[in-house]
Amino acid sequence: MKLAVVSLSGCLGCLSNLLELGESTFSILGQNQVVYMPFLMDRKEIAPCDVALVEGGVRDQRQLEVAEKLRESAARVISVGSCAVYGGVPGLADQFSESGLLRRSYEDHAFEGLPEGLGRLYPLDACVGVDLKMPGCPPPRALLEWVLLRLSGKGEGMPSPLPEEEITVCSQCRLECREGGATGLRSILGEQPRPGECLLEQGYVCLGPVTKGGCGAPCPGRHGVPCAGCRGPSQQVLMEASHDVSLDTLRRLVKALRVSRKELEEALPDVPHTFYPHCFAEPLLRRKRKGGTARFFRRLGETVRR
Repeated sequence: MKLAVVSLSGCLGCLSNLLELGESTFSILGQNQVVYMPFLMDRKEIAPCDVALVEGGVRDQRQLEVAEKLRESAARVISVGSCAVYGGVPGLADQFSESGLLRRSYEDHAFEGLPEGLGRLYPLDACVGVDLKMPGCPPPRALLEWVLLRLSGKGEGMPSPLPEEEITVCSQCRLECREGGATGLRSILGEQPRPGECLLEQGYVCLGPVTKGGCGAPCPGRHGVPCAGCRGPSQQVLMEASHDVSLDTLRRLVKALRVSRKELEEALPDVPHTFYPHCFAEPLLRRKRKGGTARFFRRLGETVRR
């Protein structure tokens, strides 16, 4: 199998996961031919390949050209990580204009030779066809290993690490729900949660009930940290107009805290960072009715495919 590995508007964290698979990494790289991997090898041109792993979304014209070239050269294109699948953390910049972003970081400093921007950040499948999506920040290592070994013909008989049915992170969490335990809106930075109890019922903003499952719920279940939604919205949230990440979470918090929705909204004014840190650029969420992400976007346009 000929393999290409590329990072666009991402941090290389997801693809660094590939190098941390232990013996499987050596098996995958040793028994297959890596034809393009800029952060490990000096090759300028993208060669024809069987599989292309792409991390990160598409921010500018240069990244769009790379994505299009990969699509032409690869038999299969795989989005690796939530930045490629939903836009990820870089997608939060869609709240601002490109000129505004440059001013925020560099004030009035002038640059030469910058690639032309696209107006916003796009998930990979808004630019080119994608054959498989592996969300997560980063995706579960077991999933990355399983996919690569199966594609290379070395994983026959390996059970899939994903559940057979569409589930949420909440459904994989083993914390116990105890109503009436909340004393107010809480932050993990301010106080430790009670062990063994549902974080949302304790007043923490946990996105487990509205997030795509498959990770095993390690953050809330093992580490006592509220789910930040890194695997992206559940299928129900993406496809049904009556459901939304922020609206559904607020409904649950209203019930747990016995306060009004208005009080919660005043206490949680930073909606993008609170409810959409990994999926703010997702086009399907942009079409939600009032109350979702649509009111925060400055620009229109859902695809740049040519």
